[in-house]
Amino acid sequence: MKVTQLHSDEYASFYANYIKQVSDEYTLMEELEISVHRLIKFVQDIPMDKYDYRYAEGKWTIKDILQHLIDAERI
Repeated sequence: MKVTQLHSDEYASFYANYIKQVSDEYTLMEELEISVHRLIKFVQDIPMDKYDYRYAEGKWTIKDILQHLIDAERI
């Protein structure tokens, strides 16, 4: 299935702007797989000494964000 085959009643209106950004070049499953590989590459390119970085006190570290992504994907 390609994104152009989706009907607006198949997803919450909140997601409309995100869905508009998806290319019609690939199927949705292909896009998902591509994005997973991009995310893995992105994370692998982060130096280990930066994983505890946070831009301000009380903000999430890179490790916190990655853990949140893992937890959210499980749901």
